[in-house]
Amino acid sequence: IDSGLPRFREPVRGASLAPSTLEEDGSVESSAASSQKSAQTSLVDTITSFGGFLSRRKPPTFQDERSNLSQQSGPNSSRETGFEDEQPYHRVVSAPPGRIGVTFVQYRGHAMVSDVAEDSPLSGWVFPSDILIAIDEIPVSGMRVRDIVKVLTTRKDRQRALRVISSHAMNEFTLNASAIIVN
Repeated sequence: IDSGLPRFREPVRGASLAPSTLEEDGSVESSAASSQKSAQTSLVDTITSFGGFLSRRKPPTFQDERSNLSQQSGPNSSRETGFEDEQPYHRVVSAPPGRIGVTFVQYRGHAMVSDVAEDSPLSGWVFPSDILIAIDEIPVSGMRVRDIVKVLTTRKDRQRALRVISSHAMNEFTLNASAIIVN
């Protein structure tokens, strides 16, 4: 199979020197040196044609790659929707008995958190724009906000598990920040 790349042969012991030739400029060059020079030239040509590994351009930085990706993104890209790298997180939050200090609004058929009181026991765990999808494993998606408030009120004498979809990640930094606020 001919790959188009020059083949290099191992030197053979006891081989004689290659015959010399007279060049146009009057210099004397052996055919071995001539073939080595053409092999080097064809190697450089081959490398250059496959992406120019010998180029002296600086390597791309992370910022360059990010701008290339944003230029290639389509109409549903995160930049055009206003969300950068935001993934929804499902989280179950334990609400203690009593008042929870969370205000809900109806949003596209769901109950969305619009406000969390500063003195709420759920402050730092539930955020505005979170979507409530279940209370104690009872699905509430599609229910009206006033019906959801009734469910929460009838269960206010005990602890409740609120399942929410959130764009806020509860990572170690967030947990430490909320612990600092509480103390």
